[in-house]
This record gives sequence, C-alpha cells and structure tokens, in this order.
Amino acid sequence: MRLIAVMFLIIITISLPMPFSSAQETKIVPKGSRLFAIAITPPEIENSRNFWQAYEEALDLAIATGIDLPGELPFTWSKTEKRDFFGRISYRDDNTLKVIEILKRKGLPVVITIAPFETANNRIPKDLKQLPYDHTKVMKRFRKFIDWVYEVTNGLDVVAIVLGNEFDVHLAFQAANGNDNWDEFERMAAQTKFYVKSLDRWSSAPFALEPTYDGLTGLYWRKLRRINQLADIIGVSYYPLGENLVHEPTILGKHLLDLFEIYPHQKIDFYQYGYPSSPHINGSLEKQRQFIEETFKQWDMYDDKIRLITFTWLYDVEQVHIDGMSTDTLGDIPSSQAFVEFLGSLGLHGKKVGSEKPAFKELNKQLQLRGWLD
Repeated sequence: MRLIAVMFLIIITISLPMPFSSAQETKIVPKGSRLFAIAITPPEIENSRNFWQAYEEALDLAIATGIDLPGELPFTWSKTEKRDFFGRISYRDDNTLKVIEILKRKGLPVVITIAPFETANNRIPKDLKQLPYDHTKVMKRFRKFIDWVYEVTNGLDVVAIVLGNEFDVHLAFQAANGNDNWDEFERMAAQTKFYVKSLDRWSSAPFALEPTYDGLTGLYWRKLRRINQLADIIGVSYYPLGENLVHEPTILGKHLLDLFEIYPHQKIDFYQYGYPSSPHINGSLEKQRQFIEETFKQWDMYDDKIRLITFTWLYDVEQVHIDGMSTDTLGDIPSSQAFVEFLGSLGLHGKKVGSEKPAFKELNKQLQLRGWLD
C-alpha cells in the first residue's frame, strides 16, 4: 500500500520569502470544478461474504457520499511484470483488473498511478535495478509496461496520469546513503511524460508526480520544484505527521501556505490525504472530525488552487493488512508502533459496516453544504 513514512525521515523546515497571501474571511464556496475522492477500502470481511461484493458495497457508499472518482488506480511495475521459463515478459494484476471492471460498470473516472518507486521501495524489475533509472534498457521496458496499462484502462476517463508514489522517500534514503539519483529520476520523468503525451487517449490528461508533502517542503524542496517543472499539476501525498505523533488539525493552514509559497501559480492535487484517529499518536475521533472541518474551510479559501482531494481511507484496515502495508511501504525498514497506529486508524469508518466515525458524518455535512450531490 502506498503510504508515507515521514516519521522515518529527517525533515528540515524551510523558510521562504514573500509569503502567499491568504483570504481574510471564510465563506462556503459551491463545489464548482473541484473534485473529491475517497480511497476505497472494504469493511471487515465475514466468512460468508465475498471480498468483491464487500468492495463494491463500499464503493457504492462512497458514491452515495458524492465522490467524483475513487482513489488512485495503482500499477506497480515489478509487482505486475512476469517472466516465464523462457524469459518472455508479460503483465498480470488480477485485482486491479477486477477493480477496472467495476469502475467501468459504475462509469467512474480515475487517477492512474504508474509506480517504478513506492515510498522507500524501488519497484524497477530486478534485472534492471543496477542500471541508471533513465538507462535506455530501463526506459524501453518501462514504456512496454506503460503500453499494457494504457491497454487495460481503455474505456476509463482519466483525471490524471501520475508517476511514482511518494518516490521522494526512496530518493531521500538513497541520497542519505551516498547515492544521489535525483537527476536520473528527473530524466526518467521527462521521458515518461513525453511518452505518455504521445498516447492518444492520454495526451490531454494532466501529467503529475506524487511526492510527499514533507519532501515538497523539506530538505529536497529545490530538487522537487525543479522536477515538478515537468508536471501539469502538483501532486501531493499529505498526512500531518510529526515524529511519531500527528499534528493538531489547525496545522493544515500553515502547511498549505508553505506549499503555496513554493508553487504559487500551479494547481494542487492531493492523491493521498488523511488524519489518523488513534490516541496513541495524539489523534482522536474528534481531532479527525476537526480535520475534515478544517479541510473544507481551507479548500473554500483556496478553491482556485486545490483541484482534487482524495481522503484515505473509507474503512480502517485489519491487522493482517497493516502488516502487509508496513512491508510494502517501508521495505526492510522496521515499522514502529506509531506507524502501525497511523495505518490502522486512517479510515472514515471503523472496521465494520455501520461503524462510521464523526469524521464521516462531518464529511457528509461539508459536502452537502457545497452542493456536491446536487
């Protein structure tokens, strides 16, 4: 699962001149062209229930709430690419193909995320990992993977094509270990954008990258600002986390201003966005609700800046999935109890059907006030 590991990074706070001016008064702004999404997780599956039935019921709940699209539709390179005995390459991702089938039936658009890197993990196939990211052999195979993604998503309207998932975490770890690969990644991103834009159905879709908020505003902000010159829209993965603790919900306004100072003229997409409710990391059900309230207050103030917010997730996930996501997110890095608490309490519901949290009720209220379902 694609989540941030900011509590494992050393983030250096930056101070920039000419602060972005904020609105003085808050008023409720109609939906307009803004887009709202929820990353779909199903409730706890009982023995008698089918996973896909539970998933579709969860998706229907999100649709009834007013989503414009679900969360990202992810394609992870090394997890999808297969080789047979003779070394022939093919691609297989049955779960994602099932999701695509459901989304087509529901008529929902998507954000397509193509990931050669996920948080701390390099997802380039094993036989290519020792080569530079922009090496001819790497890019040739990557284009083949992109072709497969393009084929299987035919029939879906595309809101954005996104490269990487919190890729800055991997690059920061590499740099800390003496391997500065930022330029390689920038060249990889440039070639990827050129290829994506050459594909007819994707030519007009915004191209974006998905670093973490902490990467965008922290130690490597200049490198990411340079790379983001390639982007049509600025993608962000945002969770207001400090070191093992969640910040107060009111930190959001400051964080947005920090982001807008660096990107004063670009629109913003939040592809991951959430607040944990676990009291073990300074969260609570009430703080999670306040975060939803603060989100819409800020979104109204900056409705011309923020195009999309994707709330992560619909339901809290079970421990077995948390263990798997910790491994997927952090690789060989041990996960702390704080990170487990974070992963396990992001949902707008608890684990079971009917276990809605105050944050979900607040979300419904804020959406209705702005005419999301009109």
